[in-house]
Amino acid sequence: MTGSDHFLWWRGHRGDRPRDDRWMEIGKESFQERERRITGRHHLPGPVPDWAEDLFRVARAAFIADKYVRRTGVRDRWTRRISLAVPVTEHERWGNAAVRTHLTALLQVLTGDLWNVDFRPLTGHYVEEALVSSDEPRASEVALFSGGLDSLSWAATRSRADDSRPLLLVSSARSACCVSSSGCTRPSSSWT
Repeated sequence: MTGSDHFLWWRGHRGDRPRDDRWMEIGKESFQERERRITGRHHLPGPVPDWAEDLFRVARAAFIADKYVRRTGVRDRWTRRISLAVPVTEHERWGNAAVRTHLTALLQVLTGDLWNVDFRPLTGHYVEEALVSSDEPRASEVALFSGGLDSLSWAATRSRADDSRPLLLVSSARSACCVSSSGCTRPSSSWT
């Protein structure tokens, strides 16, 4: 990567600092969303696996990098060169060459940019226990719901399926619902 690269460092726990001055620090506070609403840990039947926490952290870091780094100032006014450093609990898994290759290829397809993603061990990691509530229905399937025709058609098809298990539709808007053969139910107020 060249001098016009953008270097973003996802801040880990206590004392985690960038390698040098070219790195811009980003973290959970950059996401501008209430943690409880995003993670939904309070609705999970048990603790979140480390790999899932790592994936969530990597996804948030890529999302923020995509939002922070402007396309103006790049030669073709589109393709940015982004280096992203993210702490992960399962460093060996994420440091695997195949995982890095697939992740950078995925980010390139999604954004049209050139990515370099580095992983470092997460220090000071703690696991937050989930609060289990037996009276709320559990989704058997999760689907991203953008409001576009593809996700809308899947939700409509799934709601007509002869399957009583709920489907959780996840959206970036302030709403989500469970869809089953009996219709769409509004989640409890703790989801919003």
